[in-house]
This record gives sequence, structure tokens and C-alpha cells, in this order.
Amino acid sequence: MTKLGSVPLKPNDSTVVKNPSPWKIVVAMAATIFLTEFLVMMAFQIFPFISSWLTPIEHGLLDSTLLVLLLSPLLYLLIVRPILKLMNKLGSAEAELRNIKEHVMEVVGVMVVSLDKAGCVMFINRKGMEILGRSQEDIIGKNWFDAFIPEPSRTDARTIFDHLLTSSEELLEHYEIPVTCWGGAERLIRWRNKPFIENGQTTGLLYSGEDITDHVAALEALGQSETRYRLVHNTAFDAIIVANGDDMVVDCNPAAEKIFGFAPGTLKGTPLISLMPSEYRERHENARKRFLSTGVSSVQGKVLELQGLKKNGQVFPIELVLSSFSLAGDVYFTGTIRDITEKRNAERDKEALQIRLSQSQKMEAIGRLASGIAHDFNNILTVIRGYSELASDETPPESPVQARLKEVLHSIALATNLTRQLLLFSRGQSAIITPIDINKAVMNILKMIERIIGEDVTVTTELEDGLWTVTGDEGSIEQVIMNMAVNAKDAMPDGGTLTIRTQNVTISGEEAASSLEAHPGDAVRITIADTGMGIDKDVLDRVFEPFFSTKGADKGTGLGLSVVYNIIKKHNGWVTVKSESGRGTQFMVYLPVAPLHAKGMEEDGVKAV
Repeated sequence: MTKLGSVPLKPNDSTVVKNPSPWKIVVAMAATIFLTEFLVMMAFQIFPFISSWLTPIEHGLLDSTLLVLLLSPLLYLLIVRPILKLMNKLGSAEAELRNIKEHVMEVVGVMVVSLDKAGCVMFINRKGMEILGRSQEDIIGKNWFDAFIPEPSRTDARTIFDHLLTSSEELLEHYEIPVTCWGGAERLIRWRNKPFIENGQTTGLLYSGEDITDHVAALEALGQSETRYRLVHNTAFDAIIVANGDDMVVDCNPAAEKIFGFAPGTLKGTPLISLMPSEYRERHENARKRFLSTGVSSVQGKVLELQGLKKNGQVFPIELVLSSFSLAGDVYFTGTIRDITEKRNAERDKEALQIRLSQSQKMEAIGRLASGIAHDFNNILTVIRGYSELASDETPPESPVQARLKEVLHSIALATNLTRQLLLFSRGQSAIITPIDINKAVMNILKMIERIIGEDVTVTTELEDGLWTVTGDEGSIEQVIMNMAVNAKDAMPDGGTLTIRTQNVTISGEEAASSLEAHPGDAVRITIADTGMGIDKDVLDRVFEPFFSTKGADKGTGLGLSVVYNIIKKHNGWVTVKSESGRGTQFMVYLPVAPLHAKGMEEDGVKAV
């Protein structure tokens, strides 16, 4: 928009008045007087008889009269008339100039107010009336400060007014004072003043004011918007990084510095590719150049799971949402980044817990099935064993049938043992709950363990003194230790070391959360460690499954560790295993110190005493 003061006003030809030179006027008057006097003298010379007729006084009167008669029209034509025309033109020019000034005052986009020495309004333009919402009659003659300046600002406004009246100097600096409009509303005006000076005295002031109310409101709104943006930007949990077209970081929030390991204020100016692993950099650079040249991107607006690179070189998983914008002709990229390390860990933990839950549910279902089969099978075995024993008693010892009957009875004993393990696995047998000293239970079966595992395996014990007492079925706990010892022996065909260790431990909430069956509190831990061949990772999660075995078909039933798992679960405990192929295995049994509830045990087939 063109400013009014920058456009020159071209006056009409009729209003252009050229002032005559004073020297020309003097020369014209002198020439006129000289010419008139010359004509009078020539008349007296041509007609000498006239002089002879007249007395000197008459001669002088005639000379003066002729001079006036001749000089008056000449002076009128040559001087007075041009001056009158000039005065008329000056009057017209002044009137047109006043019209121009009034027109300018009406169309100018600022408020213009003229005050006399008393502060009363002498003039106000149309813009001023629009701002105040009043007519000219409601404004002219009223005291400007009392009628149109709000009370809190009157003192400042009068101080400026009085200073200008006394100093007769123009106040060059702008200042802001509000005005009171119709209805009591206020508008903020940016003022500039100029004094009216006549004969060295200030007779009034001319005010020009720009209504900046909407402008100030817009600036405040913009400032609030900027503040809100910065608050959101700086307090966001996710990292926000802005990079320019040259791939340099130009802005970031504190979360970005924290996630990528930068000190505050040091991430800006960093090349963006330094925040990504090397395998991403070439692909990123090609995509950036393609977008700058074509404006086409295949990744913007999508949630991408990638990897980021911390300042210390650590690679970590991230979620990235990329967008772009243009500002002042330059392209910028905005990346919103979330560190999903905890999310990935939680997903892995959830998956592991889900596997354990499925395993537990599967074991529960198989246990119920095994319990039903074992009871029915045990009934059948009882009948077979009874008739076989009767047949053996009725058969002479020297009869070849006797040897066959012994084989039948031996097979029946093996089948009975298998049934007993199935019943233990399925919780089908009742147990007696008593306080148990785990160290004593280990020592009770240590000799038996040494005989079973043979001389090639060395058995060592590390039993903690003052071990806490647990409650449970002592025979079942001994069965657990025996089964794990036998399992360790089978893992060391060429010999090795079997270590039985007991410890008092306190499980924290964080440790308990890592296992589906664990719970916080005091417990006794029994560790059975061997130096055998270890267990491959791909089968480690299946070691407690019933009938699962890495041994040959003729070397085990696959129920040993399943029985261990179910006995310990029946005692409100849990079992963990650590193993690496070729580096041995550790089974850790946790038994809580707190006594078990008798009601809960009886419901589970356990008899409390």
C-alpha cells in the first residue's frame, strides 16, 4: 500500500502563481514616472506659449495635474492591475490548498486531532471520528483529556501536552496512549505530535495517531502461540528435530538431546547423518536429494521403526515420523522420534511371559490327563500284579514258567513306578506338609545321590548356615533334588562336577516381575549345577514339558523335570534354568519361607498336619 506522504500532489495550472520580482516592480514604476514626466516636459517645450500665460504656481499645478492624469492609468495598467490579478490567484490557490489539506485529513489512515492551548478539540478528521465512534459535534470544543483519555493515562497525556506547549519542540518519538471510544471501549493509539507556532508562541498542538489495538492484540496472540509452542516443544516426551535442506540440525527440543546423549545446546549444528547408523546414511542421502529435486517422498507421514545412534556410539531402536515444510523459500525437515527400547524390552518380556503362561496351561492340561490315565492304569496293574503273584506261588520253582512270571512281575514294578511318577506329575498323590530344613534334606539323600550318579561325577555341597525353614512335603522335595541330580548325571557322560548349593535370598518386586510364577519376598534357593554338555537355546524353553527329552528313547521317560516343575509349583515356588551349550547347566529352585495355607494345599491334593 502506498503511503500518502510519498505521492507528490500535482497542482492545476490555474493555481500556479509566480511571484514577480521586486526589482521588476521598481523598474516599472520608475520607468512609468520618467515617461510621464518626459511627456509633460515635452508638451511645455512644444507649446511654450502655455508657460508664458501661467504664473509659476499655475504652472506647477498644471504640471502636477497632467502628471497625475497621465500617470494614473499607466500605473493601473502596468502595476495595480497585475497585482490585483496576482492577489486573486493567491486567494484561489490558498482556498484550493485548504481543500487539499482537508481532503488529505479526511482520507489519511490515521487519526488527526488539533487541540488549542487549553486542550480542547479544534479539529478532528474522519478517521478520528470513526475510531472514537462519535460525530464531529460530539467532539469539537470538548476537553480532549477529560472526555477521550482513560483515567489511568490522563496524567501521562497531560504531561506530554504541557511539555510541548512550553518547549515548542516536536516530540519525535512515538508513544502509546489509549482513547475512550463510544460505549466505554478503549483503543490503543500510537501518537506523534507537532506544535502550532505563531509569532514565536505555541498556540496549539496537532496530534496524529495510528490505531494499533488489533496489531498489538495480534502480536500478543503470536507471542502466546510462540510460548505455547515452545512449552509443548520443550516438554514433549518425544524428540523433535528440525533440519534444513543441507541436512544440518537447526532446532531441537531437550528430549532430543537427552535421547541422543548430547549436552544441552550442543545438538544444534550437528549433521543429521551423525544420528543414524552407517547402514542408513547412503539411503537417507539419496532420499533427501530426490525430495529436494522432485518434492516426492515415500516415507513422510508414516511411522517408521528404525535405529538411532547415540553420541557415544550406542545403537538403539526408534520410531520416526518425518514431515517437511517450506519457510522463506527454504525447505526444512521435521522428525519426531521416540526411543522404543523399553517398548521392545516389554514386548520381549511379554512374549516370554506368554510362553511361560502357555507352558503352564499346557502342563496343567497334560497333568489332568495323566492323572486320569494313571489312576485307571494303576487299577489294571493291581489286578495283573495280583494274578501274576498267585500264578507264581502256584508254579513250582523249577518250572520254566517261573522265570517268565518273574519278568512279568518286574515289568509290573516298572509300570507301577511310571504310574507313581505320573501321579506325582499330576498332583494325584497326597503329601504331608511339615517344616523342612533343606540342608538336612540334602544330607539325608546325599549318600543315595553319590551311589546313583557313580564315581565319574564328583558331588560337592555349599550349604548356607542358618538357612531359613520352609514348609512342604519333605519326600517330594527330596524327589526334586534326586530327579535334578540324575538329570545332571545324564548330562555328564564323561564325568564332571555336580554342585548342590543352598542360599537365603530376598526377591525384589523388579526381579519377581521378570518371571510369570515368581513373587517377591524371602525364599530359600536350591541350586543344582553341573559341568556337563549344557542345553541348546532352541530347546531350553521346553525342558519342563512332560515326555520331552534330549536323551535316547531307552534312557528316560521325559517326566523327571516335569515332576520337579509340578512339585515346586505345588509348593508355591518356581524353577529357573540357565545353560549354554558346552558350559553346563544350573537349575535354581525357589521355595518361599512363608507357610502355605492348609486349605489351599488340601484343595490341591496336599494334606496338612
